[in-house]
Amino acid sequence: MAEQNDLIVTIPAKAAKLQANNPRVIVEQPPFDIPPMALKMAWSPLLQNNPAHQWMRHLIIEVARKQVG
Repeated sequence: MAEQNDLIVTIPAKAAKLQANNPRVIVEQPPFDIPPMALKMAWSPLLQNNPAHQWMRHLIIEVARKQVG
């Protein structure tokens, strides 16, 4: 989105590294400290036992663990 507009965005360093070779994106360190953030998932209780929703939640967790580890 920032690439297609004149925007400034704060994103995780790993996401910024994916754009390192993109000439339309300038990656800079912020001029201030950004504290770590905890990521959480939330969903409707109606979806708690929905098999497709359970599959998607597990997939998100699996992908996120690979990115952190």
